[in-house]
Amino acid sequence: MPKPLERYVRTPKCKHCGHFRYYLDKGRQYRTDYCSCGGYHHKHRQGSKFCESNPDYEFNVRTMRYGEDPEEVRFDIEFHKQLASVPLLKQKGEAEECPF
Repeated sequence: MPKPLERYVRTPKCKHCGHFRYYLDKGRQYRTDYCSCGGYHHKHRQGSKFCESNPDYEFNVRTMRYGEDPEEVRFDIEFHKQLASVPLLKQKGEAEECPF
């Protein structure tokens, strides 16, 4: 609507269904924790199912969007966590930084 709801003398009619019942959702109007990451194509609550800030984001995407087996996904995620925690082996006289 072009104006705030309080400024109308008569409540405007809905374009889609024709009802006159509008209400102001003050919780949504002043909410500040919306996220605009790549998990959804619209603004959404931070930490929702497919939000990238959700700790289970990879599991949810791979099982629900791509249809992978949940057990295989859990095993794969755990395997990659363990693989990332293994330190790189250093040869004698090799630099401290990773060569890649």
